[in-house]
Amino acid sequence: MSKEKFSLKDQIRQLFAGNPEAEFHMRGIGRILKKEPGVFQRAINALVEEGVLESEYRANARFFRLAEKYRPGPAKDRDSQFSWELHALIDSATDRICSRDAKGELLAWNKAFADSIREIFGVEPSVGMNTWELIPPDQRERLQATREVFRKVYAGETVVTEYEYRMPDGEVRHLETSWVPVWDEGEVHAVGEVTRDITHKIKGDIKGGD
Repeated sequence: MSKEKFSLKDQIRQLFAGNPEAEFHMRGIGRILKKEPGVFQRAINALVEEGVLESEYRANARFFRLAEKYRPGPAKDRDSQFSWELHALIDSATDRICSRDAKGELLAWNKAFADSIREIFGVEPSVGMNTWELIPPDQRERLQATREVFRKVYAGETVVTEYEYRMPDGEVRHLETSWVPVWDEGEVHAVGEVTRDITHKIKGDIKGGD
């Protein structure tokens, strides 16, 4: 996959993941990305706010480094690298991925999920938000089925559902969601949700059947 297919945040994240002990200042990052600092300023500030990067002003320049929890150290090199790579993989995925507690409130999510919430509801996702409450009343009939799905997942099952959702512009999209238990010390403490837009596949199947 070429670099241009990654967002600026992904490119910066990969730069620091590949150089976990290094420090970079804005112009140094710009030379590597071949972009002016003003182009990626917002992206790097977001990574600082998310706790992925740390920053420090020295000699009239702002330096950035990977947050300590992601940097290798004695006896944790392999786990730190694995955690980082997994985080980068999930955030770069095109599927909409999130985790929710038993009440359906958000715990964590990836970029694709955040993009979809902004597109559909016009808001930024936040920890504790229940995005189901944003669904228009005329499309809430599937919420009861979702609660039944949660009951099964908290019992340790994995469930896959397909459904239609009408977008604000009236377009109907076909979605497939996999609901999986997130385990912690032998107990399910959250529900993982992976949603994929299968509209093109469904429409292709319909055309193929004509």
